[in-house]
Amino acid sequence: MVVTTRHGSNGGLAFATVLTLIITPCMLALSARRAEKKSTRRDKSANLGTEAINNA
Repeated sequence: MVVTTRHGSNGGLAFATVLTLIITPCMLALSARRAEKKSTRRDKSANLGTEAINNA
């Protein structure tokens, strides 16, 4: 059942649906990917520091 307002506009409902079903999962995936890249970069930096100490 679709409930319309007096003006016949459901723009806010359509926007909220798109936001919830499409944008939010995309943003969560991007955030997870960014965190993974950041931790990989941090691990590489730590390994370089350890190698420098071992080679000294």
